[in-house]
Amino acid sequence: MSLIEISDQARALHRRAIVLDGHIDTVIKNLAAGLPANLGQSAAGGHLDLPRMVEGGLSGGFVMVGGHDLVQGLRLVDRVYEECALNADRLTVALCADDVRKAKASGKAAFIMEMEGAWMLHDQMALMRVFHRLGVRMVGPTHGEGGEPFQLQGEKSLFGYCDLAKRDELRRTQKGLTAFGKELVREMPRMPLLLDLAHANDAAFYESLDLYDGPPLFSHGNCFGLCPHSRNLTDDQLKALAAKGGVICIAFYTAFVDREKATFERLLDHFSYAADLVGVAHVGLGSDYDGCNATVIPEVSQLPALTQGLLSRGFSADDVLKILGGNLMRVIETVIR
Repeated sequence: MSLIEISDQARALHRRAIVLDGHIDTVIKNLAAGLPANLGQSAAGGHLDLPRMVEGGLSGGFVMVGGHDLVQGLRLVDRVYEECALNADRLTVALCADDVRKAKASGKAAFIMEMEGAWMLHDQMALMRVFHRLGVRMVGPTHGEGGEPFQLQGEKSLFGYCDLAKRDELRRTQKGLTAFGKELVREMPRMPLLLDLAHANDAAFYESLDLYDGPPLFSHGNCFGLCPHSRNLTDDQLKALAAKGGVICIAFYTAFVDREKATFERLLDHFSYAADLVGVAHVGLGSDYDGCNATVIPEVSQLPALTQGLLSRGFSADDVLKILGGNLMRVIETVIR
């Protein structure tokens, strides 16, 4: 059942768009569950597989390939390539924006590999270079962890609802990036690697903006002004992200959408809020599919509803194309030349 009646105009626009998701956890979810490579088959559960990607018009996205466990990270990279080999007519690895365009033109989806948390690097830049050679193109220095050996934050990120005063206090008092964390963020644009600030504590968020020479991404999270969850960005953070040319990728996870009633209309509120505050050029989508239990857009085949919803909110066709993937493509080709 569709979330909203979808017009012919919206369907045509959605088919034309490069629809790029800022964060997908399907590969690690399946590997952790002991499932074989199987994205080419329709899955009974979960949020995403290739048949539903085709139905939903998803051109591709950033897939998580590890965080704290080095062996698992290597297995996840291998799994991405295995899925692409098994489904060579429908799926490919992308290393740059042009790869995404070529995949779209040939009727394929494109996976861009992302490291969510860099704990598995063991403070070794050489390992980051190895993962880059294997095809990883985005890194989030932390998955919220901090304070233990090899973690890239001095303290854990808060996870839960709070008020703005608490956020301000944490920004002032928490330990941000470790020495290796700072080194990594400085070096990333030279490799080149995209920076993902999702999950960073507030101190590390601002430190990373200062250190990273390029536009960063916030791959999955929403607006604190509408939903006071610590994983959502405050107005000041949104403005700081936009000032660097970055993009917030609005997540579908119900807890980030609203504290009490996470509806489709409330999800659209987050897109409108961010666009009104910092401009359409700094807004994208980051579903967090298969990384959480409850999502407002239940699974990937229903993505055309987002296009219809954005049009219904008064976004122009050009603006919708930017939000669906154009803004992420701009960041990718700015960093990865």
